[in-house]
Amino acid sequence: MSIGAVSAALAANEHRAGFSTQVRLVKEGAAQIVYIPSHLAQVGKTVKIQREDGTWDDGWQVKETYTKLPTAYVQDRANDFKRTRKASDA
Repeated sequence: MSIGAVSAALAANEHRAGFSTQVRLVKEGAAQIVYIPSHLAQVGKTVKIQREDGTWDDGWQVKETYTKLPTAYVQDRANDFKRTRKASDA
């Protein structure tokens, strides 16, 4: 198996296993740090992200990649944050 085929197989396995990668996205001078599916987390790639209201925002460019974690873990921590915010809002 070629190196390219091995890389493609590893990427496919990561996607099936559900990994997310923290990235810095930039669009029109704005920047944000978010987790996206690891198979999309490639520097230079343009992605769209889903807003909290469910609409999609296209044209975000991946500038840097950071930590890779299981998606279930990332979602659990996001839910913890939302619950904490909801409980602490007066």
